[in-house]
Amino acid sequence: MAGEKILDLIDHYEQQILIYRDMYAVVEAQQQLCAEADFGVGDNLNKLNLLLSKRQKQMDLIEGNQAEVGVIKESLQRELCLEEINVETLTRVSPSPETAQLQAVVQRIESLLKDISTLDTKTQKLLKVKLNLVKQEMGKVQTAKKVTRAYNPAKRQKEGIFIDGSK
Repeated sequence: MAGEKILDLIDHYEQQILIYRDMYAVVEAQQQLCAEADFGVGDNLNKLNLLLSKRQKQMDLIEGNQAEVGVIKESLQRELCLEEINVETLTRVSPSPETAQLQAVVQRIESLLKDISTLDTKTQKLLKVKLNLVKQEMGKVQTAKKVTRAYNPAKRQKEGIFIDGSK
């Protein structure tokens, strides 16, 4: 029975690997967009928002999968009478080809997560640089507006003004 649950865990974790690979592709696209895009243009912001929403959907899928994994782990924990359940404990308590396979799958997930995290950090730095450039451009526009107002004051109103004294 424990062997079946371990195989079920492996199946769920392999599903997560597929989702994490898709997520890695999205993170790569985000990084490429942040490296090449000018966020002063609305189209690039829309592309970034699309990528972020796609990634959120993938995270939701992972979260759902993790909930199922949690149920399987609790069941396995009760069955094996363990205080804590993790891959190392399973390998120690129930050494088998299934636990070795589970350990390999978990290591692949950890590797993917590390790669995603590394790319995220790079993307975050690129995005900060781009946001600073947009901020500088906005500052230049504001300065230009002030200069324009200083040299071209608002036109005086030539028509009459109605003052409502009842309010």
